[in-house]
Amino acid sequence: ADAPGGLLPLKCNGEGNLLFDAVSMLLVGHNGLSLELQVRTVVEMALWKRYYLSGMIDSKMMLQAVRFSLCAEESEAMLNLPVTVLEAIFDADVKASCFPGSYANMWHVYALSSVLKFNVYSIYPMFNPKIRPYFNRLIRPRTWPEDAELHTIHIMWSG
Repeated sequence: ADAPGGLLPLKCNGEGNLLFDAVSMLLVGHNGLSLELQVRTVVEMALWKRYYLSGMIDSKMMLQAVRFSLCAEESEAMLNLPVTVLEAIFDADVKASCFPGSYANMWHVYALSSVLKFNVYSIYPMFNPKIRPYFNRLIRPRTWPEDAELHTIHIMWSG
C-alpha cells in the first residue's frame, strides 16, 4: 500500500537467491549479469567490511535489518548480538556469497547499491510490521558523485 506507485512486478526464474537475477533483469532484460553482480558485491563487502559493520550513516538501521534477516521473527537474542558475532556472520556471508545460488540479506542489498552506484528502494511486504521498517526503505550507495542524480531501482522481497 505504501510502495511507490506505477511499478510492475517482474518474475525472475532461478535457483536460490534471486536478488542478482532480479537486478540483472532490470538492467539488461535478462539474468546474464547475475553472476558478475554477485561477484562484484562480494568484493565490495570484503573490501569495505568495516564500513558495512560500523561506518555507515545508517549502520544501526542496517545492522537491525541484518539481524532480522537472519531469523523469521523478532527475538531478544537477535536484538542483542555482540559485534563479534555480527562480524563472524558477516564473514560467513561473504564466504557463502562466493557460490551461485547463495542467499542474500540486507548487507548484500547495501553493497549492491554501492556496486551499481544506484539507489535501491527495498520494498518489503506488509506481513511483519515489527521488522518491516528495517527492510522497506531507500538504500543509498556508499559513495556517489556530488553532482550526480542517482537512478533508483526497486526490489521487492518475496519468498
